[in-house]
Amino acid sequence: MKTTDTIKGNNELVAKSPAQWRDIPSLADVLVVDVETSGLDPSRHGVLEIGAVKPDGGFFRATCWLMEGEEWEAAALAVNGRFPGDIYSQSDGGKDARSAFKSFEDWLLIGMPHGRWRFCGQNVGKHDWWFLAKSRGWGVPASSGFALDLYANHRTLELGSLAQACELAGAFATPPRGWSADAIFEACGLGPEPKPHSALTGARMSAEALRKMTDILIGAGLNAKTQKEAMTP
Repeated sequence: MKTTDTIKGNNELVAKSPAQWRDIPSLADVLVVDVETSGLDPSRHGVLEIGAVKPDGGFFRATCWLMEGEEWEAAALAVNGRFPGDIYSQSDGGKDARSAFKSFEDWLLIGMPHGRWRFCGQNVGKHDWWFLAKSRGWGVPASSGFALDLYANHRTLELGSLAQACELAGAFATPPRGWSADAIFEACGLGPEPKPHSALTGARMSAEALRKMTDILIGAGLNAKTQKEAMTP
């Protein structure tokens, strides 16, 4: 499968990912999201890149430059491979986070399920959600958490929880330092996330991990059902 179907202007990318889960009814509303930021505090820092994957494998990417007043931390830029000189201007072909979110918004509305999207990722409910809410934030305080209500419900699916379920099912060994994103990717046979980090790469790897862990848990459920039926007189 081609990795790029359509390229739009301003460094936005819409394409197809090999990982798909639209054939699983309970995951039909799941949207995998990854956001790269200039720090960890949405009240001070801003979005540098948005990446996401839909159940049919369609994916989105937009790079952003910081808005006036938003700050950055050297450690965060090192992770993202960005530099202070290119995060406040359009020199990299990006756009400000609100404009990037408008493109993201248009993409979210295509094929949006009746109950809205359910975001999935690593720490998506504590990190990505709040930065995206801030990026939208038109007339709705991002701090309220309701800025995304048109597109996503408040129930998120955490990759770490799925990994722990796979661990309990005996499919994954217990990681020495907890279920970080790289620990999850390693357990799924994907290897660590390449550096510097990219939201699109993170979203695509998270989508692959979602599919792999879902298949593991479905298999575990089928095995348990078969064993139960075998034990039934």
